[in-house]
Amino acid sequence: MCNLCTPISRRAFCGGALTLPLTRLGHRPAGAPPLLEPALRLTGTGSATRTVAITLDCCPGHFDQRIVSVLISHNIPATLFLTAIWMRQNPAALALLKAHPDIFSLQNHGAQH
Repeated sequence: MCNLCTPISRRAFCGGALTLPLTRLGHRPAGAPPLLEPALRLTGTGSATRTVAITLDCCPGHFDQRIVSVLISHNIPATLFLTAIWMRQNPAALALLKAHPDIFSLQNHGAQH
């Protein structure tokens, strides 16, 4: 380094070096096809009644009785995706869900997740 330059700290140098590659992220070569932006369009069913699909992933973890109690008390159908681990860890919850086949559709979410 020459005597005319101000010394730069290691932190400032590393910070500047890290930002250089990030400035190229938005760069696209000339003639490259445009990026595809996913879009979701909801269309009406023609019915005055609104419908919401409820799905719950039962991954390894605990059972939240509050959610299921509300669904049962209001007769709200839901699809639950259960893992084998969750079923082994929550046998009472599984029995409760199976006791209400009119409300709950139980689906496979894999052995572990």
